[in-house]
Amino acid sequence: MLAFFQTVFTFYHHGYELAKDFDHYKRALQINIQNTRSRFEGARSEVHELMKRIKDTPQEYRQTSSISFEGYLYVQEKRPPPFGSSWVKRYCTFVKEQKILHMVTFDHKSGGKIGEMESVTLKSCVRKTTDMLDRRFCLDLDITDRPGTVLTVQALSEDDHKLWMRAMGGKEPMGCYLGKTLSQERGIDAQLDDVGLGFVKNSIIAIESRGELKIYSVLTLTGFYWITLTMKVCINHQG
Repeated sequence: MLAFFQTVFTFYHHGYELAKDFDHYKRALQINIQNTRSRFEGARSEVHELMKRIKDTPQEYRQTSSISFEGYLYVQEKRPPPFGSSWVKRYCTFVKEQKILHMVTFDHKSGGKIGEMESVTLKSCVRKTTDMLDRRFCLDLDITDRPGTVLTVQALSEDDHKLWMRAMGGKEPMGCYLGKTLSQERGIDAQLDDVGLGFVKNSIIAIESRGELKIYSVLTLTGFYWITLTMKVCINHQG
């Protein structure tokens, strides 16, 4: 019995000594907790006050950001034949003032690892029709940094497609295809811009004002008639 009481007293004595040795750590922890709570209370009151001011005068606290739109896009990366092309998912942000599109590669295989950022300057944006590419919600981006290079991107949905079109100032494809079947077979992308449409309009007016066509081949005359008629329909449709 005496040995038992001696063991109990020794245990509590060691516990007392340890508590005494770590007393300053306990006091420091208590002070830190009190300070953290005080800062939390102060921050919470400031947040509630700011929320109240924002609700009362929202126009004064409107967020100003240089980014016009951001989201995911599939970017077509063309490869040398016969490998074709591939579509890479990238997170893109567009700054309308500078017309700069920032693209960051999103690698889902590595758990969403972010790659290097690539920036290009946008010259124009045109909606890509489905008869030219077997994909929906696509856009053709004319890049100033790469003359003669057209970057094709695809939005994730129809709503995203409309928002990207609006942010980039996208336009509908201009002009119509002449000899659509023949153009598709030969891979000819024949479109008319404003200058081309103006020239065709002036040509049609000049030809019709003369009253007669000095074209001696019946086949040539028939072909020219259908081309002129097609161009007039296209012009009226776009006008």
